[in-house]
Amino acid sequence: MNKSSPRKEDAPRILVIRFRFIGDVLLVTPVFEALRRHWPHCYLAFVTDAEAAAVVEGHPALDELMVFRLPKKQLRSRWARLQHKMRLFQHMRQQHFDIAINLHPGQRGALTAWLSGARRRVGYDRPQDKLENALTNIKVPYRLATAQPREYRVEYLLDTVRALGIEAKATLPSMGLSYEDRAFATSYLKSLAFDRDGPLIVLHPGRPSTRKTWPDGRFTQLADALSQRFAARIIWLGAPAEVERVKRIAGAMTHTSASVAGQANLKQLAAIIEQADLFIGIDSGPMHIASAVGTPTVALFAFADPNEWNPPGATHIAIHKPLPDHPCDPPQCCEVGKSLCMANIYVNDVLAAAERLLNKGE
Repeated sequence: MNKSSPRKEDAPRILVIRFRFIGDVLLVTPVFEALRRHWPHCYLAFVTDAEAAAVVEGHPALDELMVFRLPKKQLRSRWARLQHKMRLFQHMRQQHFDIAINLHPGQRGALTAWLSGARRRVGYDRPQDKLENALTNIKVPYRLATAQPREYRVEYLLDTVRALGIEAKATLPSMGLSYEDRAFATSYLKSLAFDRDGPLIVLHPGRPSTRKTWPDGRFTQLADALSQRFAARIIWLGAPAEVERVKRIAGAMTHTSASVAGQANLKQLAAIIEQADLFIGIDSGPMHIASAVGTPTVALFAFADPNEWNPPGATHIAIHKPLPDHPCDPPQCCEVGKSLCMANIYVNDVLAAAERLLNKGE
């Protein structure tokens, strides 16, 4: 036996599970790092859905990234999707995982952990879901259901790591950006012809069809005010589905701006955000990306609790102005695109927060 080889207990094979959205998946990265610090020689795999996989692709703590749910355009028939999942579970079994950590409350995550073949399956203790509880043999109190006041979401995720006897402190998320990602961002920014040389500020309005929507006109006023007051260079961000909204907002400005909406992939967007002086946007995936690449943020919150979702620290400001006589109970609280809490946030609120952060960086 090679004496330099780590013992099995020092190099477990670990599968981490979290499906769906970009922000949720990105907030799992401190879990990767805590596991890697404790077990430097472990084999660490992560399974998620295609819509969020890119934000953790190339992460330095990961050995393998698996995709559970591929886009329907890639696997058009139910049979093709079933075959993909069967192959995925077969591959998991071949990896001989020792530990599976399910960070996706519900039966899909618990079943994935069980089907992986891992002997130790860590998950949340949720008695209301009998199947989930039956498939989980290391149960962690589900503090998310009752905790008041809320803590940063990463704290709850790290409870699963602590259940394995590992000390873990909450950190901001992180990303693994490549040379090519950063080269794209540098080339794109060099191609822009601004008539001013102030701070680079990226704005993310998001989709119009959500309960997190801040009015178009206020985004336009904000961008013009930033351009006027700070000689800011404004870049608009957005997914392909957000392009038309960005065009409307930017087109109403009196100052020039640039838009990369629909023109870059997630990691290229992250590299652009990394070079910015400030990110301003709604509570969404790009806000978490900004915190992961070290860019100060001003985040506009509707119904979510900033204590749980806003990145901690002096360089991350949350603006949350719920109405005292209008208790927030999504999704019933407001019509889609007409959030009363978001309408209660004014341009001057955001400008004041932006000024605080821009002055910090001087």
